[in-house]
Amino acid sequence: MRARLKRCAMAVPAKPVSNVENGLNKKASSDAFFVSAFSTRGQVGKVTRGHGEFMYTSNLFYYLVGARLRRVHYISPCHHAHLPTCPLNAHPNLANYHWLRFISYMADKIQTVAGEVHVLTRDESFAELANLINQLASKGRASVGLSGGSTPKAFYAWAVKTNALSAEAIAQIDWHVSDERCVPLDSDDSNFGHAQRGLLNPLKVSAKNYHPWPVDKSPAEAAKIYNQTWKDQSPRKTFDLCVLGLGDDSHIASLWPQCPLIGAKSERFAATEWPGRGWRLTITEAGLAECGKIIVLVNGKAKAPALAAVSSGEYDPKQHPGQTLRSLSKRVVWLADAEAASLIK
Repeated sequence: MRARLKRCAMAVPAKPVSNVENGLNKKASSDAFFVSAFSTRGQVGKVTRGHGEFMYTSNLFYYLVGARLRRVHYISPCHHAHLPTCPLNAHPNLANYHWLRFISYMADKIQTVAGEVHVLTRDESFAELANLINQLASKGRASVGLSGGSTPKAFYAWAVKTNALSAEAIAQIDWHVSDERCVPLDSDDSNFGHAQRGLLNPLKVSAKNYHPWPVDKSPAEAAKIYNQTWKDQSPRKTFDLCVLGLGDDSHIASLWPQCPLIGAKSERFAATEWPGRGWRLTITEAGLAECGKIIVLVNGKAKAPALAAVSSGEYDPKQHPGQTLRSLSKRVVWLADAEAASLIK
């Protein structure tokens, strides 16, 4: 079942300043927002405009349409002075607010045997991913496994440009990558190297939160060390949030078509030699099964056949490795653009 996309650009306060009391109810002008019931800690509140009501809780906004709750997704931070259509700065009590620009929508959601597919624009997908990371961080220390490829690189640039990740995320998240090439971190082929240069360094993430694979070791030794590290620090869970991409050939992480790791008993992480592409270090089916949540970013028309095969094609995980996620469908969400989702049946 699909809920059609609905867009509504808006601006709302990210958090109150200290001199704004709980229960604030001020009207800026006839076409501005009504702000009410904000706590001074910025954890709970609501904003109303017209016939809709926006509710804020734990870094997420929701839009109430009748009795149905809709998520509102963050696009970019900016000062209210940059938003002339929302003249809340006319009120001295609100003059010190900082603002975030949001977009609300009723996402086009498709239920499949491989998990729920959310059909979004690229920026909406990035906003969804950033929100998930921020939610994790708001609950305490957590681990995120990033991915390689062009889409994650674009997410890094977007997240830095928009300041999408909260201070809690920058401080509380332990950063990993779900798969890696056996190259030095300063190589342009290194997945963690790209995360470090594109996201972690610009955000000034502490080096103690960096957890790259030990690529200075042989592939087999690197996998052994990485598995032991996880056994010592987290015996029962891999990443709290694992971010994957989907290749044109339906591969995920470095589980490639006909990969001997598919369907085999293994540790959570393993080394594998991808014909023509060299040795890789990768999360396995066993590792994926112990992740808290799995997000798969899929963009572009070229990915449409692969996403269709994974989500609705005949089951053949050796040929379509992404189908291994079917057994984990309750924990898997696919963030795909309209082109990538166009062939889903």
